[in-house]
Amino acid sequence: MQKKDYINQIEKLLPELPDYVNDYYHAKRSIPLSLTTLYHYLSTFQQFFDWMRTTKVTGAASNRDITLSDLENLSLTDAQLYKEYQLNRPRLNTKKENNGLSKSSINPSLSALKSLFKYLSSESEGINGKTLIARNVMEKIPLVKDGRTLQTRARTIGKKLLINGEAQVFLDFVDKEYAKKITAHQLAYFKVNKVRDLAIIALFLASGVRLSELCNLNLSDLHLDDEVPSIKVIRKGDVEDDVLLRIRFLHYIQDYLNQRPTLYPGSDNLDAVFVTARAGKVTRINTSTVETLVKRYSAAYGKPFSPHKLRHSIATDLYEKSGHDTQMVQTQLGQKSPNATQLYMHVSETRQENILKDL
Repeated sequence: MQKKDYINQIEKLLPELPDYVNDYYHAKRSIPLSLTTLYHYLSTFQQFFDWMRTTKVTGAASNRDITLSDLENLSLTDAQLYKEYQLNRPRLNTKKENNGLSKSSINPSLSALKSLFKYLSSESEGINGKTLIARNVMEKIPLVKDGRTLQTRARTIGKKLLINGEAQVFLDFVDKEYAKKITAHQLAYFKVNKVRDLAIIALFLASGVRLSELCNLNLSDLHLDDEVPSIKVIRKGDVEDDVLLRIRFLHYIQDYLNQRPTLYPGSDNLDAVFVTARAGKVTRINTSTVETLVKRYSAAYGKPFSPHKLRHSIATDLYEKSGHDTQMVQTQLGQKSPNATQLYMHVSETRQENILKDL
Protein backbone atom coordinates (compact mmCIF):
# COMPACT_ATOMS: atom_id res chain seq x y z
CA MET A 1 0.00 0.00 0.00
CA GLN A 2 1.00 3.60 -0.58
CA LYS A 3 1.25 6.21 2.18
CA LYS A 4 -2.23 7.55 1.41
CA ASP A 5 -3.66 4.02 1.60
CA TYR A 6 -2.20 3.48 5.08
CA ILE A 7 -3.56 6.86 6.16
CA ASN A 8 -7.03 5.91 4.88
CA GLN A 9 -6.94 2.57 6.71
CA ILE A 10 -5.69 4.20 9.91
CA GLU A 11 -8.45 6.80 9.75
CA LYS A 12 -10.97 3.95 9.59
CA LEU A 13 -9.42 2.15 12.56
CA LEU A 14 -8.91 5.02 15.01
CA PRO A 15 -12.61 5.86 15.60
CA GLU A 16 -13.21 2.22 16.60
CA LEU A 17 -10.47 2.29 19.25
CA PRO A 18 -10.32 4.00 22.68
CA ASP A 19 -9.12 7.59 22.99
CA TYR A 20 -5.91 6.49 24.72
CA VAL A 21 -4.98 4.50 21.60
CA ASN A 22 -5.49 7.67 19.57
CA ASP A 23 -3.11 9.43 22.00
CA TYR A 24 -0.62 6.57 21.56
CA TYR A 25 -0.87 6.86 17.77
CA HIS A 26 -0.11 10.59 17.74
CA ALA A 27 2.75 10.17 20.23
CA LYS A 28 4.39 7.48 18.09
CA ARG A 29 3.70 9.37 14.87
CA SER A 30 5.89 12.18 16.21
CA ILE A 31 8.94 9.90 16.64
CA PRO A 32 8.13 8.95 13.87
CA LEU A 33 7.19 5.30 13.53
CA SER A 34 6.32 4.45 9.94
CA LEU A 35 2.69 4.44 8.86
CA THR A 36 3.11 0.78 7.92
CA THR A 37 4.18 -0.12 11.45
CA LEU A 38 1.47 1.99 13.04
CA TYR A 39 -1.22 0.48 10.84
CA HIS A 40 -0.16 -3.04 11.83
CA TYR A 41 0.03 -1.99 15.49
CA LEU A 42 -3.50 -0.55 15.41
CA SER A 43 -4.77 -3.71 13.68
CA THR A 44 -3.17 -5.74 16.47
CA PHE A 45 -4.86 -3.64 19.15
CA GLN A 46 -8.19 -4.13 17.41
CA GLN A 47 -7.66 -7.90 17.34
CA PHE A 48 -6.58 -7.94 21.00
CA PHE A 49 -9.60 -5.92 22.10
CA ASP A 50 -11.86 -8.24 20.08
CA TRP A 51 -10.35 -11.17 21.97
CA MET A 52 -10.85 -9.44 25.34
CA ARG A 53 -14.55 -8.95 24.63
CA THR A 54 -15.09 -12.41 23.13
CA THR A 55 -13.50 -14.13 26.14
CA LYS A 56 -15.33 -11.81 28.59
CA VAL A 57 -12.08 -10.45 29.99
CA THR A 58 -13.90 -7.14 29.73
CA GLY A 59 -17.57 -6.33 29.84
CA ALA A 60 -17.16 -3.52 27.31
CA ALA A 61 -19.81 -3.46 24.58
CA SER A 62 -17.32 -2.28 21.94
CA ASN A 63 -13.59 -1.95 21.55
CA ARG A 64 -13.87 1.80 21.99
CA ASP A 65 -15.42 1.22 25.43
CA ILE A 66 -12.46 -0.79 26.77
CA THR A 67 -11.10 1.27 29.65
CA LEU A 68 -7.64 1.96 31.01
CA SER A 69 -8.74 0.07 34.11
CA ASP A 70 -9.42 -3.00 31.95
CA LEU A 71 -5.81 -2.94 30.79
CA GLU A 72 -4.29 -2.02 34.15
CA ASN A 73 -6.11 -4.90 35.85
CA LEU A 74 -5.50 -7.47 33.11
CA SER A 75 -4.23 -10.55 34.92
CA LEU A 76 -1.01 -12.29 34.01
CA THR A 77 -3.06 -15.44 33.36
CA ASP A 78 -5.24 -13.63 30.83
CA ALA A 79 -2.21 -12.12 29.09
CA GLN A 80 -0.65 -15.58 28.86
CA LEU A 81 -3.92 -16.99 27.52
CA TYR A 82 -3.87 -14.43 24.72
CA LYS A 83 -0.34 -15.47 23.78
CA GLU A 84 -1.46 -19.12 23.87
CA TYR A 85 -4.42 -18.21 21.66
CA GLN A 86 -2.03 -16.67 19.14
CA LEU A 87 0.17 -19.75 19.23
CA ASN A 88 -2.69 -22.14 18.60
CA ARG A 89 -5.35 -20.36 16.57
CA PRO A 90 -5.66 -21.49 12.91
CA ARG A 91 -3.70 -19.51 10.39
CA LEU A 92 -5.61 -17.27 8.02
CA ASN A 93 -5.85 -18.17 4.32
CA THR A 94 -5.08 -21.84 4.79
CA LYS A 95 -7.09 -25.06 4.67
CA LYS A 96 -4.97 -26.64 7.39
CA GLU A 97 -6.54 -26.89 10.83
CA ASN A 98 -4.90 -26.70 14.26
CA ASN A 99 -1.95 -24.92 12.71
CA GLY A 100 -0.85 -22.11 15.02
CA LEU A 101 0.70 -18.89 13.85
CA SER A 102 4.41 -18.94 13.12
CA LYS A 103 6.76 -17.39 15.65
CA SER A 104 7.59 -14.66 13.15
CA SER A 105 3.87 -13.77 13.04
CA ILE A 106 3.29 -13.81 16.79
CA ASN A 107 6.22 -11.70 17.95
CA PRO A 108 5.20 -8.55 16.00
CA SER A 109 1.78 -8.74 17.69
CA LEU A 110 3.32 -9.14 21.13
CA SER A 111 5.76 -6.29 20.40
CA ALA A 112 2.85 -4.05 19.43
CA LEU A 113 1.05 -4.75 22.72
CA LYS A 114 4.26 -4.27 24.69
CA SER A 115 4.67 -0.89 23.01
CA LEU A 116 1.12 0.19 23.92
CA PHE A 117 1.38 -0.94 27.54
CA LYS A 118 4.80 0.68 27.92
CA TYR A 119 3.41 3.96 26.61
CA LEU A 120 0.44 3.83 28.98
CA SER A 121 2.51 2.84 32.03
CA SER A 122 5.70 4.89 31.61
CA GLU A 123 5.56 7.35 28.72
CA SER A 124 2.08 8.88 28.96
CA GLU A 125 0.88 11.65 31.22
CA GLY A 126 -2.67 12.18 32.48
CA ILE A 127 -4.32 15.30 33.85
CA ASN A 128 -2.75 14.71 37.28
CA GLY A 129 0.73 14.41 35.81
CA LYS A 130 0.81 10.64 36.41
CA THR A 131 0.98 7.89 33.80
CA LEU A 132 -2.35 6.59 32.49
CA ILE A 133 -1.89 3.15 34.08
CA ALA A 134 0.29 2.08 36.99
CA ARG A 135 0.77 -1.58 36.09
CA ASN A 136 2.21 -3.12 32.90
CA VAL A 137 1.38 -6.83 32.72
CA MET A 138 2.88 -7.16 29.21
CA GLU A 139 6.35 -6.69 30.73
CA LYS A 140 5.97 -10.24 32.06
CA ILE A 141 5.11 -11.78 28.68
CA PRO A 142 8.26 -12.85 26.80
CA LEU A 143 8.50 -12.98 23.03
CA VAL A 144 8.51 -16.40 21.42
CA LYS A 145 12.03 -17.74 20.96
CA ASP A 146 12.95 -18.82 17.45
CA GLY A 147 14.30 -22.13 18.66
CA ARG A 148 16.95 -22.17 15.92
CA THR A 149 20.52 -20.96 15.92
CA LEU A 150 21.73 -18.63 13.19
CA GLN A 151 23.72 -21.56 11.83
CA THR A 152 20.56 -23.66 11.51
CA ARG A 153 18.69 -20.79 9.85
CA ALA A 154 21.62 -20.26 7.50
CA ARG A 155 21.61 -23.90 6.41
CA THR A 156 17.89 -23.72 5.67
CA ILE A 157 17.99 -20.38 3.87
CA GLY A 158 21.19 -21.16 1.98
CA LYS A 159 19.41 -23.86 -0.04
CA LYS A 160 16.97 -21.28 -1.41
CA LEU A 161 19.35 -18.52 -2.44
CA LEU A 162 20.47 -17.49 -5.91
CA ILE A 163 24.18 -16.92 -5.37
CA ASN A 164 27.47 -17.44 -7.16
CA GLY A 165 25.98 -16.76 -10.61
CA GLU A 166 22.68 -18.61 -10.15
CA ALA A 167 20.70 -15.35 -10.26
CA GLN A 168 21.38 -15.11 -13.99
CA VAL A 169 20.51 -18.77 -14.44
CA PHE A 170 17.13 -18.16 -12.79
CA LEU A 171 16.42 -15.09 -14.95
CA ASP A 172 17.33 -17.11 -18.07
CA PHE A 173 14.93 -19.85 -16.93
CA VAL A 174 12.04 -17.39 -16.59
CA ASP A 175 12.94 -15.80 -19.91
CA LYS A 176 13.45 -18.94 -22.01
CA GLU A 177 12.27 -22.09 -20.27
CA TYR A 178 9.25 -21.27 -18.09
CA ALA A 179 6.86 -21.01 -21.06
CA LYS A 180 7.51 -24.69 -21.86
CA LYS A 181 6.17 -25.80 -18.49
CA ILE A 182 2.75 -24.11 -18.45
CA THR A 183 -0.66 -24.47 -20.09
CA ALA A 184 -1.88 -22.46 -23.07
CA HIS A 185 -4.10 -20.39 -20.79
CA GLN A 186 -1.20 -19.62 -18.47
CA LEU A 187 1.00 -18.84 -21.46
CA ALA A 188 -1.28 -16.03 -22.64
CA TYR A 189 -1.05 -14.32 -19.25
CA PHE A 190 2.70 -14.93 -19.05
CA LYS A 191 3.38 -13.33 -22.42
CA VAL A 192 1.69 -10.10 -21.33
CA ASN A 193 3.59 -9.84 -18.05
CA LYS A 194 6.90 -11.56 -18.81
CA VAL A 195 8.95 -8.38 -19.36
CA ARG A 196 7.53 -6.79 -16.19
CA ASP A 197 8.12 -9.92 -14.11
CA LEU A 198 11.71 -10.21 -15.28
CA ALA A 199 12.23 -6.56 -14.31
CA ILE A 200 10.76 -7.17 -10.85
CA ILE A 201 13.05 -10.13 -10.19
CA ALA A 202 16.02 -8.22 -11.62
CA LEU A 203 15.36 -5.21 -9.38
CA PHE A 204 15.22 -7.39 -6.28
CA LEU A 205 18.54 -8.95 -7.29
CA ALA A 206 20.06 -5.60 -8.24
CA SER A 207 19.12 -3.75 -5.07
CA GLY A 208 18.11 -6.02 -2.18
CA VAL A 209 15.06 -3.86 -1.43
CA ARG A 210 12.14 -5.15 0.62
CA LEU A 211 8.92 -6.27 -1.07
CA SER A 212 6.96 -3.21 0.08
CA GLU A 213 9.77 -0.90 -1.02
CA LEU A 214 9.70 -2.35 -4.52
CA CYS A 215 5.92 -2.11 -4.85
CA ASN A 216 5.92 1.51 -3.65
CA LEU A 217 8.54 2.67 -6.16
CA ASN A 218 7.58 5.59 -8.40
CA LEU A 219 9.09 6.47 -11.77
CA SER A 220 10.52 9.61 -10.19
CA ASP A 221 12.46 7.39 -7.76
CA LEU A 222 14.52 5.82 -10.56
CA HIS A 223 17.96 7.20 -11.42
CA LEU A 224 19.11 4.55 -13.88
CA ASP A 225 21.05 6.88 -16.19
CA ASP A 226 23.28 8.32 -13.47
CA GLU A 227 26.96 7.43 -13.46
CA VAL A 228 26.15 5.24 -10.47
CA PRO A 229 22.58 3.97 -11.01
CA SER A 230 20.34 4.10 -7.95
CA ILE A 231 16.75 4.20 -6.73
CA LYS A 232 15.14 6.18 -3.92
CA VAL A 233 13.14 4.14 -1.40
CA ILE A 234 11.34 4.86 1.84
CA ARG A 235 12.74 2.54 4.49
CA LYS A 236 11.17 1.53 7.78
CA GLY A 237 10.46 4.56 9.95
CA ASP A 238 9.72 6.67 6.84
CA VAL A 239 13.46 7.15 6.28
CA GLU A 240 14.42 8.10 2.73
CA ASP A 241 17.37 6.17 1.33
CA ASP A 242 19.27 6.04 -1.97
CA VAL A 243 20.01 2.46 -2.94
CA LEU A 244 22.82 1.73 -5.38
CA LEU A 245 22.08 -0.86 -8.08
CA ARG A 246 23.90 -3.89 -9.39
CA ILE A 247 24.58 -2.90 -13.01
CA ARG A 248 24.45 -6.37 -14.60
CA PHE A 249 20.65 -6.64 -14.24
CA LEU A 250 19.67 -3.12 -15.27
CA HIS A 251 18.83 -4.01 -18.89
CA TYR A 252 15.82 -6.05 -17.70
CA ILE A 253 14.46 -3.00 -15.89
CA GLN A 254 15.15 -0.65 -18.80
CA ASP A 255 13.52 -3.07 -21.24
CA TYR A 256 10.36 -3.08 -19.13
CA LEU A 257 10.28 0.71 -18.83
CA ASN A 258 10.58 1.02 -22.62
CA GLN A 259 7.66 -1.37 -23.19
CA ARG A 260 5.52 -0.33 -20.21
CA PRO A 261 3.24 2.10 -22.14
CA THR A 262 2.53 -0.55 -24.80
CA LEU A 263 2.12 -3.50 -22.43
CA TYR A 264 -0.16 -1.57 -20.05
CA PRO A 265 -2.16 1.07 -21.96
CA GLY A 266 -3.06 3.87 -19.59
CA SER A 267 0.02 3.40 -17.42
CA ASP A 268 1.32 6.79 -18.57
CA ASN A 269 -1.12 8.29 -16.06
CA LEU A 270 0.46 6.40 -13.16
CA ASP A 271 3.74 7.21 -11.43
CA ALA A 272 4.02 3.64 -10.11
CA VAL A 273 6.99 1.78 -11.61
CA PHE A 274 5.35 -1.64 -11.56
CA VAL A 275 1.74 -1.89 -12.62
CA THR A 276 -0.83 -4.55 -13.35
CA ALA A 277 -3.96 -4.59 -15.51
CA ARG A 278 -7.28 -6.18 -14.67
CA ALA A 279 -10.59 -5.69 -16.48
CA GLY A 280 -8.99 -2.92 -18.50
CA LYS A 281 -7.94 -0.97 -15.41
CA VAL A 282 -4.24 -0.32 -14.75
CA THR A 283 -3.16 -0.01 -11.12
CA ARG A 284 -0.02 -0.15 -8.99
CA ILE A 285 1.06 -3.74 -8.42
CA ASN A 286 0.48 -5.01 -4.89
CA THR A 287 2.68 -7.13 -2.64
CA SER A 288 0.54 -10.29 -2.90
CA THR A 289 0.82 -10.26 -6.70
CA VAL A 290 4.60 -9.99 -6.52
CA GLU A 291 4.80 -12.74 -3.89
CA THR A 292 2.67 -14.99 -6.10
CA LEU A 293 4.69 -14.47 -9.26
CA VAL A 294 8.04 -15.05 -7.52
CA LYS A 295 6.77 -18.24 -5.87
CA ARG A 296 5.28 -19.45 -9.16
CA TYR A 297 8.50 -19.00 -11.14
CA SER A 298 10.74 -20.37 -8.39
CA ALA A 299 8.53 -23.46 -7.94
CA ALA A 300 8.73 -24.18 -11.67
CA TYR A 301 12.49 -23.67 -11.42
CA GLY A 302 12.55 -26.39 -8.77
CA LYS A 303 13.66 -24.18 -5.91
CA PRO A 304 10.60 -22.55 -4.29
CA PHE A 305 11.36 -19.28 -2.49
CA SER A 306 9.81 -15.96 -1.52
CA PRO A 307 10.81 -12.43 -2.61
CA HIS A 308 12.68 -12.09 0.68
CA LYS A 309 15.09 -14.83 -0.42
CA LEU A 310 16.09 -12.61 -3.36
CA ARG A 311 17.04 -9.98 -0.76
CA HIS A 312 19.07 -12.62 1.09
CA SER A 313 20.71 -13.59 -2.21
CA ILE A 314 22.22 -10.21 -3.03
CA ALA A 315 23.20 -9.75 0.63
CA THR A 316 25.12 -13.03 0.65
CA ASP A 317 26.85 -12.29 -2.66
CA LEU A 318 27.76 -8.80 -1.46
CA TYR A 319 29.07 -10.12 1.85
CA GLU A 320 31.40 -12.56 0.09
CA LYS A 321 32.56 -10.31 -2.75
CA SER A 322 33.18 -7.32 -0.45
CA GLY A 323 35.61 -9.35 1.66
CA HIS A 324 33.04 -9.93 4.42
CA ASP A 325 32.21 -6.24 4.87
CA THR A 326 29.11 -6.38 7.10
CA GLN A 327 28.77 -2.57 7.12
CA MET A 328 28.44 -2.55 3.34
CA VAL A 329 25.73 -5.22 3.50
CA GLN A 330 23.94 -3.35 6.26
CA THR A 331 23.98 -0.13 4.22
CA GLN A 332 22.79 -1.81 1.02
CA LEU A 333 19.84 -3.49 2.73
CA GLY A 334 18.92 -0.54 4.93
CA GLN A 335 19.28 -2.51 8.14
CA LYS A 336 19.62 -0.51 11.34
CA SER A 337 21.25 -3.22 13.41
CA PRO A 338 24.51 -4.98 12.51
CA ASN A 339 23.06 -8.09 14.15
CA ALA A 340 20.79 -8.56 11.12
CA THR A 341 23.81 -9.12 8.88
CA GLN A 342 25.13 -12.01 10.99
CA LEU A 343 22.86 -14.39 9.10
CA TYR A 344 24.79 -13.78 5.87
CA MET A 345 28.06 -14.52 7.64
CA HIS A 346 26.68 -17.93 8.62
CA VAL A 347 25.30 -18.58 5.12
CA SER A 348 28.75 -17.79 3.75
CA GLU A 349 30.43 -20.14 6.24
CA THR A 350 27.99 -22.91 5.33
CA ARG A 351 28.80 -22.45 1.64
CA GLN A 352 32.50 -22.56 2.45
CA GLU A 353 32.02 -25.89 4.25
CA ASN A 354 30.23 -27.35 1.23
CA ILE A 355 32.89 -26.09 -1.20
CA LEU A 356 35.68 -27.59 0.92
CA LYS A 357 33.98 -30.99 0.78
CA ASP A 358 34.16 -30.88 -3.01
CA LEU A 359 37.81 -29.77 -3.25
